[in-house]
Amino acid sequence: NSPEVRRAVQAAAADHATDAPNNTAPAITERPSRTGKYLAFTLTMHFESQQDLDRLYQALVAIDGVSMVL
Repeated sequence: NSPEVRRAVQAAAADHATDAPNNTAPAITERPSRTGKYLAFTLTMHFESQQDLDRLYQALVAIDGVSMVL
């Protein structure tokens, strides 16, 4: 739960939004864990291909501090 992780997730989503039709901005929501130690991010984006989605996935798992990407 750090501002650096939040910024990195937002930046990755924004960078990969250019792969979406009409460069649609991603919708990002976040929810803290019960103890406040972790944040869960939900990114809502549309991609034209599995490759575009895979590129975002790779960018997210590469962020130091991201524990899981589903």
